[in-house]
Amino acid sequence: MKLLTILANLGLAAAVACPHRKLKEAGLLNEAVLAKYEELKRDGGHIEQRSSNGLLSPSTLSGLSLPLGGGLVNGVLQPFTGRLSFLVPPTPQSFGLKAIPGTDINHRYIAPGANDRRGVCVALNTLANHGYISRNGITTWAEAANAIQTVFGFGYDMAAILSAVGLIAGGDLITGKYSIGGADSRVPDNLGPSLGLDKHGVCEVDNSITRVDTYFGNQANFHLDRWQALLNDVAAHGNLFSQAAFTVEKKRSYDDSRATNPVFDAGPKWFVIAHGERVFIYRTMLNGTSPDTAPDFGNVGPFFLNETFPHNWFRRPTPFPFADFLVDITSLYLGSPVELGVNEGLDNFVPLGTDPSVMTPSQIACFVLENILDEAPGSFSRVVVDNYDIVQGFLNGAVAPFFANYNCDLQNYTVPSASAGEETTGSSSDDGPAIVNGVYQR
Repeated sequence: MKLLTILANLGLAAAVACPHRKLKEAGLLNEAVLAKYEELKRDGGHIEQRSSNGLLSPSTLSGLSLPLGGGLVNGVLQPFTGRLSFLVPPTPQSFGLKAIPGTDINHRYIAPGANDRRGVCVALNTLANHGYISRNGITTWAEAANAIQTVFGFGYDMAAILSAVGLIAGGDLITGKYSIGGADSRVPDNLGPSLGLDKHGVCEVDNSITRVDTYFGNQANFHLDRWQALLNDVAAHGNLFSQAAFTVEKKRSYDDSRATNPVFDAGPKWFVIAHGERVFIYRTMLNGTSPDTAPDFGNVGPFFLNETFPHNWFRRPTPFPFADFLVDITSLYLGSPVELGVNEGLDNFVPLGTDPSVMTPSQIACFVLENILDEAPGSFSRVVVDNYDIVQGFLNGAVAPFFANYNCDLQNYTVPSASAGEETTGSSSDDGPAIVNGVYQR
């Protein structure tokens, strides 16, 4: 399986563009990393800051070319050319403590209508309900990336990567459009069917917080019983949606899926998505007026139960960058480490032999990049094989530049994966799209 080849190519120096304090907290700062960190510190700043001062090219990132434009200049994505010339990149947004939505009437809550798309991501649903992205649920790479910066305080790199993953997995590269729910005719099919974010394995995987595994039904639907199980874990941890609470919830949910779902998939993509969705809650749904305190029910409940903002809610005062995300998902995993693998029938779990607990943050970063480069092509129609230069041009220009500091070997990920051509359409909630107190309104 090509997903595992990265493990044979990870003879990496542990040079990480991560804050010293967070690495120490996560127990990931060994002597080699510490020495490298101090070297970078004496040299006037992080490697991330230095390497972004110029357009990334084969001379600065081995194996990376930019045939369709893109790349970074001073940390900002540049325009695309050729077939991607209509693609608008995200732009950095301002940060700082700010009431969201505050008194801005343009961002008041409006319940979605019958023709509006909503999906498995409560954050995107909330953004659409408040008009930070198109209220019909058809968004773009730039619009969604800019919105999650403005509203949730995601760093520019984190926002651009997240929205790019949504686009390549469920949208139309030529126009940059994608549905935050299921497939929709308003998203063009220039490279084959645009399946939407609700396609299983894109933004939703087995072992989700409030959705059932796809094997048991429509994974787009919110389930109150799963929410209540989470609340029980939260209650046992000071009524806070903290890392400690999710350490328990994640393990409990994993054990349940592994025991009951004969096709349970806890592979590499699961590692990133399952841990990421939990980290986002306690890092970006907290009230910015108390940035060092995990969110409570008053902060998190409105997002999940009504897909709206809490009363008097403020975004976090500082950006949440990709480097912090890597440390956080690793730290959450280490709190209750489990085997990566898949069920081939009940009581027949096949381990993949991949152990994130022994990876450095650089290796985790390359692990994330590998999944984007290797798995994304499988989300397109078979026609993408004949147009893979477009896909590769986007990945090289929009995603890979943010990984320049991690010394990832890109040579192995320049052709469509074996799964290219799969066409499993995503599904929007079959009871929605409006939700009130956790109950869909027909």
